[in-house]
Amino acid sequence: MSKFYIYLFNFIIGSIIGSHLLVVVQRFETENFISSTSHCDSCKIPLTLLNQIPIFSFIKYKGHCFFCKTTIPIETFYCEFLGGIAFLPLNPYTDCLLYPSPSPRDTHKKNQELNTYHHHV
Repeated sequence: MSKFYIYLFNFIIGSIIGSHLLVVVQRFETENFISSTSHCDSCKIPLTLLNQIPIFSFIKYKGHCFFCKTTIPIETFYCEFLGGIAFLPLNPYTDCLLYPSPSPRDTHKKNQELNTYHHHV
């Protein structure tokens, strides 16, 4: 599978999780965020599936509620976008990051190779 699709998949999953985390934080003490449906905080009308797509719906409706036209806080967009960015480096096919940092094992192996090279020269 192409790395582009992995990045795209990771971004979508991350933005969905970022969106849901924002809902949990905003509604934790005031509403049951687990069993209640998503709705506009202003007009309380339940959102359709299209209205719930992270980032896409914010851009499509220009940061306003589809029903009552109330402005949606820009923090919503930022949380969804940053959630997507945070998930970009995850690689579900290899159980590691797409941008791996050198592990101590790799550094030790490289040092051994350099020492062996210097002793033979």
